[in-house]
Amino acid sequence: MTRRWFAGLSLLLIPALLTIWWDPFLAWGDAPTLLLLNVVPVLLLVLVALGLLRRPLTTAVLSVAFLGFVFYVNQVKFSALNQPVVFEDFLLAEQAFRGFGLVGKYGSPILFGIGAVTAIALIVVALWREKPALKWPTGLAIALASLLLLATLGQQRLPLGSLYYGTVLTPQDWDPVQNVKLNGLVASMTRASARTRFDHDDLPTTSLPQPGALEVWAGTNGGTTTRKPDIIVVLNESFFDPAILDGVESCELLPAWCAFRDQGISGTLSVPTYGGNTTRTEFELLTGVPITTFAGLDYPYLTVVTRPVRSLIWMLRDLGYETTALHNNHGYFWNRDTAMPRLGFERFIALEDLGKRVEMGYFPDDAMLDAPLAEFADVAADAPPQLLFVVTMENHGPWNERRRGRLPEELAKFAVPSTAAGIPGVPLQQYLFHADRSIRQFETLWRQLRDSDRDTLMVFFGDHLPALGQTFSSLGFDNGLGPVEQRTPYLVLANFPLGDGLVEEMPMHQLLLGALRAAGVRLDPEYQLMHGSWTLEQEAADGKAEALRHFREREYLRLLGAPASAATPVVASPARKTQP
Repeated sequence: MTRRWFAGLSLLLIPALLTIWWDPFLAWGDAPTLLLLNVVPVLLLVLVALGLLRRPLTTAVLSVAFLGFVFYVNQVKFSALNQPVVFEDFLLAEQAFRGFGLVGKYGSPILFGIGAVTAIALIVVALWREKPALKWPTGLAIALASLLLLATLGQQRLPLGSLYYGTVLTPQDWDPVQNVKLNGLVASMTRASARTRFDHDDLPTTSLPQPGALEVWAGTNGGTTTRKPDIIVVLNESFFDPAILDGVESCELLPAWCAFRDQGISGTLSVPTYGGNTTRTEFELLTGVPITTFAGLDYPYLTVVTRPVRSLIWMLRDLGYETTALHNNHGYFWNRDTAMPRLGFERFIALEDLGKRVEMGYFPDDAMLDAPLAEFADVAADAPPQLLFVVTMENHGPWNERRRGRLPEELAKFAVPSTAAGIPGVPLQQYLFHADRSIRQFETLWRQLRDSDRDTLMVFFGDHLPALGQTFSSLGFDNGLGPVEQRTPYLVLANFPLGDGLVEEMPMHQLLLGALRAAGVRLDPEYQLMHGSWTLEQEAADGKAEALRHFREREYLRLLGAPASAATPVVASPARKTQP
């Protein structure tokens, strides 16, 4: 009996040991406490499973399979996006299963399939051959006790949870990559598990300087003009200027972009993500708040936008704008169907509302957007000012497969460098093909808007670099930095004179603020301060760090305060009504 129990307990230690072995950033020589902080959550999960299954061998097999799946997904996510698995990924599990076809394009479906079949077979055999080693009351007690202990992890005020906030870990809450590298995958997710929502309980309690003082610090001067142009903001999926690649001449690979760029004010943006997770960029753009304001934030639409939040969209609605968001992907993806109304959009038009799906690649073709774009361009002369926020999809990866509707000669006109051409599938050519199509589509739209009798402002930008890891490794960048540090382009066009507000290099959270200011749209006092906060950030090293901290707290308070117009009904699509 003693041997049987010893053997059973030994099996349960296997997942814990594999936690250290499989984590690419942990080593056996690391501090024992650091290793324990990564192992303890796994052991507790194993004990929960043991209590429910009552079978040590079956529990060990199931735990190893689950752990293997997590580390496999972590490896795939790192390879594609340079991002680790985070706790919020588990909260998006349902979306991941819906879009499994996309996930499979970035990993190895064959490898995953073999692993999944093997794991299921072993679990079935173990369940069939192994008899319960625990009685139900004992098993249930073990499961409940372990679950209660597990719930305390990451909770700073509780003894066990406080260890994750002590001196053992080196938290980098604003940088998930460094966080995992320094602390291990499991410990990082455990610490983040307590930060799945941000609400009024998190509001700062410190006294804040008065707005007047902040305005002086930031050097802001509120604009006095009251222009209300129609505004179209185009988030062009994965768009970057290939001229930043080493050895690539300006306009060589994407001349359509140069022709478009020369028609307005252009520059570059520092963006809060790479390869994916577009909502991080969306959040900064629409709120004017840098994502680093919220420590440990990865998916803002899941954790912050859980109810109406103050945004630039609500401000524009208060100025009389009709606001619409347009996206040719599923509305449920990234929770946009609930987030867009909460951010202030009266209408959200998603893939489900666009009619028959048109495909040029893995994702829907941007040609699906033509009808609502034409509606925006043909708005009546006496209509209220319009805001249209467009999130495109055609440029989205993967770019490693044969695409529908594409001829080899169409790809051949993009003469990529020989080093990139050696990559199987020539993903850079595939990317350029789609980027060229998207740029030409919106340049055609701009020609129509430019000649309109209504004042019109267009903001066009890339949300992040594409996940072209092999291409970027092969070619490199002309500034010598890695892909994560690269900037994306922006372009602002207007059929009327623009004023100050835009500079050549900007952070993402300042783009729409700057464009509105340049267009003469009156910003309310809070947003005037936010536009000036960029100056404050740049000068923080010159003795203004305390002022910057206070300003961040003001942004936090402002964002989580209920919008003045939050009670206004919104329309999630032409056919569906909802409340924000």
